[in-house]
Amino acid sequence: MLSDPFAFGRADLERLVAASTEAGYRIWSPWSLHLTQVGLPESRTLLDDAGIEVPVVEAISQWSGGPGTAQQREIDAILDVADALGATAIGACILEPEADLAAAADGLAASCAAAAVRGKRISLEFLPWSAAPDLRTAWMIVQQSGAPNAGLLLDTWHWTRMPGGPDVELLKSIPGERIHYIQLCDAAAPTGLEPMAECMSARLPTGQGVVDFAQFWDAVGATGADPIITTEVFNTALAAQGADVHARTTWTALADILDD
Repeated sequence: MLSDPFAFGRADLERLVAASTEAGYRIWSPWSLHLTQVGLPESRTLLDDAGIEVPVVEAISQWSGGPGTAQQREIDAILDVADALGATAIGACILEPEADLAAAADGLAASCAAAAVRGKRISLEFLPWSAAPDLRTAWMIVQQSGAPNAGLLLDTWHWTRMPGGPDVELLKSIPGERIHYIQLCDAAAPTGLEPMAECMSARLPTGQGVVDFAQFWDAVGATGADPIITTEVFNTALAAQGADVHARTTWTALADILDD
């Protein structure tokens, strides 16, 4: 709902809370940097007053180089945010185009160990332009971490755009308890944009693009998963129409997909 997702203040939070609750949303998965910019006590009060629950906070990335000071500092900070908001899951990703995946698995294990102490899970998201570009790589990292509270975040834009396209059979083989969290959105026919640029500016509301949701839900259903489900639609043209329009549009589209 933000034209610039990296610019955020209290007025933005108030505006987004009002728009999303009016549309029907009662669950958020916020970026921790947004709420720390506003202040956690203020953010918690605004969200609580609106009846919004926060099951997931996003996201950590410093673990991808392995355990160390940066990794520990980051996980400690986001766990404080999760504790303040009542979240039970932390999003994670690798941002770099190249990484030592063995070191990344160790870094994820270290972050998961810290999260377990506070009763949290960590959900790894694959990004098509990163060193973890697909489901197979993300699942391998989760398995190699050896952490029982490590799992996956499945984003339907990334699922559709990952190298080689959707890996239905692999998804069906993953234990359902390891699929923590699903972010729903749609993808246009090829846009010509670089993947990251498209991801951050030109996603579509669910049901308006090429994502095969029937295939996706069939694969998820085969796992027996019971994930947290939200929507994530970075679309600058839609955001420019205002938070209320964005929220109503994505809520209506999401309801249609979930009802099918």
